[in-house]
Amino acid sequence: MYLFLLMAPPLVVSGRASVAYGSPTKVVHSFGTMHADLTWSSDRSVDKDSDEEPALLALKKSSGRAASLLQKREGGTLQAEVEDASGDLRIMHITDSHVSSKDEDPPHTHRMYSAMLNIQDRVTHAMRHPSDQLVGLLQKARDENVDLIALGGDIINYPSEYNVNWLLTQLKDAAGGIPFIYTAGNHDWHMENVFDEPRYDSSRLPQLNTTLRPLFEQSAAEAKGEHGPGAGLLYGHVRKKGVDILFFDNSNYQINEEQLAFAQEHFGRSADQAGPVVVLLHMPLALPGVDLEPKEVCGHRAWGAATDNLWETEGRPKWPEGNLKSTQDF
Repeated sequence: MYLFLLMAPPLVVSGRASVAYGSPTKVVHSFGTMHADLTWSSDRSVDKDSDEEPALLALKKSSGRAASLLQKREGGTLQAEVEDASGDLRIMHITDSHVSSKDEDPPHTHRMYSAMLNIQDRVTHAMRHPSDQLVGLLQKARDENVDLIALGGDIINYPSEYNVNWLLTQLKDAAGGIPFIYTAGNHDWHMENVFDEPRYDSSRLPQLNTTLRPLFEQSAAEAKGEHGPGAGLLYGHVRKKGVDILFFDNSNYQINEEQLAFAQEHFGRSADQAGPVVVLLHMPLALPGVDLEPKEVCGHRAWGAATDNLWETEGRPKWPEGNLKSTQDF
């Protein structure tokens, strides 16, 4: 069962996980404009006469704590660990705050800085600076005692060491040090009016590895790195209260082969290992029923140079012709 966190208004997600792996799962969802409640639960009782391996059977019989099963085989023996999954998992999803403290490097920063000087508060309708709104959301996360903050990209308005340091300070002070995960948006790494770059996303990896790296280093998510150099930057994973939370950076509208391999590792689990999964992305996916323009979605079949109507506005090269095969496979 998967829940996708995408480019959207700030949202608090509460989920209760009580899942015995391999069992039929009941799912109850309730979505509002600013809050979502999701409940995953299992009705399966454990058969004491089961011929399942003793370690797994004992795990399923252990006082309701079988919501997170980690298992591996060493020397032909199944080793099982239980992670306590009691209580609700509360995630605050924050995206597209577009914070910029100053017009640091005109003309590269001027358009976006000017566009986001003040925005209307959704609740009070007052005009406020994006930084004030973001601080208010982080304080709300602390006050509501959420378990994890999910930063979904475009948190800052353009790559800026000053703004990254400011954000980390707010996560510590305003949010009280609540664990967070982060995936980049295109504005986090894109500097406008740099037309000598060979590709529309040329600055992405360099910025992830330099300006934005402190966010990844302090993130709760991790990746072992066996799939390639993008581990921890382009994808990662954390487990909270029996729920697997993954992020994939699709801020360039694509998913590469390395990310796909990581996704297949986590999504391709057998029924006796599968459990609730939350996926954090910047761009919505072109799934059946999603009716968005190519500029607003990852994997749109019409995405490419012919439909790129923002390249001049954003001061960058045009998109290439068509999606990667790995994007479509994802």
